[in-house]
Amino acid sequence: MAARESSKTCFTKPRHRRLCACLRLLAALTILTPGPLSFAQNLPRVELECPSAVLRPATPFELRVIVSWEGDAESHVIVPPEPVFPESFSLRSSSFEATVSNSLHQLIYRFMLVPRQTGRFTIYPVDIRCWPRNSSTELSRVTKECAVTVADAAWLPQKKVSAAAAAIMLIIIAVGFYWSKKRAAFVRSSAQPAVEANDSLVQQCRRELLQGDYAAFYSTALKAARVLMPTDQALHNRIAASLERIRFSSAKPSAEDADHVLQQLERALKRTT
Repeated sequence: MAARESSKTCFTKPRHRRLCACLRLLAALTILTPGPLSFAQNLPRVELECPSAVLRPATPFELRVIVSWEGDAESHVIVPPEPVFPESFSLRSSSFEATVSNSLHQLIYRFMLVPRQTGRFTIYPVDIRCWPRNSSTELSRVTKECAVTVADAAWLPQKKVSAAAAAIMLIIIAVGFYWSKKRAAFVRSSAQPAVEANDSLVQQCRRELLQGDYAAFYSTALKAARVLMPTDQALHNRIAASLERIRFSSAKPSAEDADHVLQQLERALKRTT
């Protein structure tokens, strides 16, 4: 009798009927899709960094998309993001940087934008496509949106505007000089060990290609490309895509593609010696 009264309550009251339907749907999803739910918990974290200060028209500012995860550097395949910006913003340049600290890996995508109009604009969420190397299912991670305010500086005294512009220019010059000096010092301190390690990777690629072991070749080639050409994201994605096809579809790539990848690595190695 109690079960009959409960059933009648679910089907006669609209609010209870909707609640019963939601509970049944959640139960079905929990039973049918335990894998994707647990898998999503291990996906990389994504973040959209926007400037908090008020911007000025025609003054460049940097927007950053950060992808981070802990563990193995090659545990995920990340597709570079393609953000959509407001029409009143022009894209001046973009760059890419990969960093690692202990077991934390970060991919930082920088976009230098120039606002052309005043107003309050919304940078829409950025969709990051990714998947673990032990899975062929592509998933997405979406950042939060952010608001950017662009205001005219005409109300400021002319001297203050000139001083602010000069200060910004000095900061840009100082930061550029600091990073160039730091990069030069790093190259000098690690040139010889890096050249030997890079040459060993390229030689290993040659051996694996001669042996016809394409899976090992593309795996080693990806490591070498990230060392020799860390900013060439297009080459990284191309090698990773060939490696994924070999692992998951047993498709053998063309010899021309493998030879072209090896030639690019050899040319990059010559530039470092």
